[in-house]
Amino acid sequence: MSKTITYSGKNIDLYNLKTDDIDIIDISYGLSNIPRFAGQVPFYSVALHSIEVSKIVPDHLKMSALLHDATEAYIGDIIAPIKHKMYHYLELEDYIMSIIIKKWQINPYDSFIKNADKRCLENEKVKLFYNNSFRNECQENTNKEFLHLYDKYKNIK
Repeated sequence: MSKTITYSGKNIDLYNLKTDDIDIIDISYGLSNIPRFAGQVPFYSVALHSIEVSKIVPDHLKMSALLHDATEAYIGDIIAPIKHKMYHYLELEDYIMSIIIKKWQINPYDSFIKNADKRCLENEKVKLFYNNSFRNECQENTNKEFLHLYDKYKNIK
């Protein structure tokens, strides 16, 4: 069974998605509750990571950067060393991202976003693993900021 219920109450089929199945409320809420680094650090969400990536790319890529990990709201986050060996997961992730791309006309694969993503990853590692300079984030605040930036970025062309 590939159906799942989302935060907004939608009952969606992950293998037969339509653009109407994808909802920014579900993405924001889901990502703000998913920890980075398999939860091995103080709580730092995928949503906060996405927010940080969106802040360092050119204006026309801000929405793409904000949504570059949006698939994880529906299928979770898996650490990179394992993820790259899970071919079925990667196929599903690509499929879901194709629906997200279609819905918002974004390009999450742009090289600026890839580079910003890597920069943020390295900064997060230092902050979370080595400096102990971060304490658990407030998921509710992150969810609100994510939605605020979504509203702001959707008017940028």
